[in-house]
Parts: sequence; C-alpha cells; structure tokens
Amino acid sequence: MAKNPLITESVRGVISDVYKDNMDCPAKQIRDKVEARLRGKNFLIKPGWPGLSAVQKELTKIREKEETKPPEQHRLDRPWSIGCLVERDIPPEVLPIVLDIYQQYLQQEFNKLANATDWTSDYLNMKLGQKFTVRLVLWIARLYKYFDDYNDLWRFARLYARQEQVDWILGRDPCTREIDIWTLFYQYAEMREEMANSYWFIRDKEGTEEGLKMKGSSLEKIRNLHGG
Repeated sequence: MAKNPLITESVRGVISDVYKDNMDCPAKQIRDKVEARLRGKNFLIKPGWPGLSAVQKELTKIREKEETKPPEQHRLDRPWSIGCLVERDIPPEVLPIVLDIYQQYLQQEFNKLANATDWTSDYLNMKLGQKFTVRLVLWIARLYKYFDDYNDLWRFARLYARQEQVDWILGRDPCTREIDIWTLFYQYAEMREEMANSYWFIRDKEGTEEGLKMKGSSLEKIRNLHGG
C-alpha cells in the first residue's frame, strides 16, 4: 500500500496559515481548506490529502505552541489602539496613514456589528481587535512608502504579518520570499490589477484551476518584464 506524502514544513505553514484564519472552525473544515489551498498550488496533489488525522496532529502542535506564546508575541498580537504608541512607536509621518486605515477598518467592523445587542467595551474590543493588531501596524509602518494605495498597503501588510506569525509557529527564521515576489513587481502598473487579482483569488478562493492559470499568466509576464 502506497504511503501518503510526508507533511513537509511548507505544508505545515499552510496548515498554520489556514488555522489562523479559521481558529473557531472544526478540524475537518480546516483540513478541507488546507487541501484546497495546496491543490491550488499543485493539482498533482492526491485528493483527500493531507488526511484529517495528520491535520489534527499539526493543529495540536500549533495550539500547544500558542498556549506557550511568550509575552512579546502576545503584545504583538493584541489589538492596536493609539495608546499602543507609548510602547510601540512608529514614525510620525506614518501615523496619519495608519489612522486612515484604522478608521476604514473600524467602519467595516461596525457595519458587521450593526445588529449586535452587546455594546460593552469588552465585547467591542474582542470583536474589533481581531485583525487590526500591533503586529499589523508595524508592517504598515515598514511598507508604507512602497504602496500608494491604502488598500494595497493594508492587504500586503496583512500578508507579511501573517507570515511572521506562521514562521514563529514553525520555529524558523522569517522567510517572506513568495510574498516579496508579488511586492517587488507590484511597481509595474500594467501588472498590478492582474497580480492582485490572481494572488488574492488563489488565497481567498482556496485555489481553483482558474486561479492557478491566472497565477501562471502573471508569473510569465513578470519574467518577460524582468528580461527572462
């Protein structure tokens, strides 16, 4: 009987990434999303892989790592507010950009909570702080000069912040090469829409055949722009 492929570090990274987006979901649902993400990158992957038990084992390791998270990691993942500048300052010229993105984010979240019945401070902090964290703001501060569009800045900062989390879970040095490719070639105006669409199509739609073709087309154009 043929053995299933080993769970590599790359696959562990995908499991960690999917888990962070779906922490309240059951293991089977996370497994399904992991498979879809992996097959979006490689359609030769066997359907049904990785198995539920393999994913459950990795989720146990991830949760154990999260439970022993050091104070510094907790501080990075706490909800950001202006008061956080006391401990984690950012360049003054970045603050207006962060506040604009913060305002847009809060507006979106308030719209989602339009039917909420509990408006206590604890409830709002829990709901509103899930995505706009100290870690995210630090990445906005690092990347803000590269992106003219705040939506693009927000999206790419989220990617880098998530990759930092995944690398910590896996216990490895930061490695953002895949995201860097998309970031560095984003300067070509003719590439921006297609690159953004293909990258986020693959992530958000969990990797369909159409998404894979879009990614291949974008990468081919990058090679041509870069001279081969």
